[in-house]
Amino acid sequence: MYGHYPNQGLVVANNVLYHTPALNPGNNIRSGYGENTNLDVTIYGNYSAAGSIEVVYHTSVIFMNNIQIPFGGAYTHFIPETNAVSSYTWDSNTYSTTNTTKGFSYNAAYYSFANWKTASGFDANSTFTSGSPTGVVVFVQPNLYESNRANIAVFNWAANDSVNVDVSSALAVGTSYEVRNVQDYFARQLPGELIPVAQFLCR
Repeated sequence: MYGHYPNQGLVVANNVLYHTPALNPGNNIRSGYGENTNLDVTIYGNYSAAGSIEVVYHTSVIFMNNIQIPFGGAYTHFIPETNAVSSYTWDSNTYSTTNTTKGFSYNAAYYSFANWKTASGFDANSTFTSGSPTGVVVFVQPNLYESNRANIAVFNWAANDSVNVDVSSALAVGTSYEVRNVQDYFARQLPGELIPVAQFLCR
């Protein structure tokens, strides 16, 4: 989401993102390039795990209802184009990280969450949790262009042996199905079955 030309009218919404920590700290989202003056960007409703989010040199930003869980050296980074805080709506987000002192960067200076709020004026109604993520988070996103097809993402932070996945938003009860790994799409898929209830076990 960056290049040699300024951003304008960019919307990044409702994505499920993960950056493999072994590949070193990297970005799940980066909007803006160099010191070019970018215009407006909306980043809304995303679930971002392990990687950084960077938003730089925009004249207008809406950043709301995102869940950001950076690992290791990853962080949430913002460089404003203007000092007019009213140009930026950055609130109602959820953060969780073990990097309690340098999990946020504003104008290239690192901050804790409390100090980030003071320096930026952002996230007045957002929440922050210190520590690693827990539990299980499941996303089922039906394909908008092909019925009976969906993308499924499972964040098994609890390291359970299996996870129940409710696919009723994409498949009717009794529909045959197959499950494919998006990172190895043409590998042998799980055998098609009849779904006795609108869910299956993911292992």
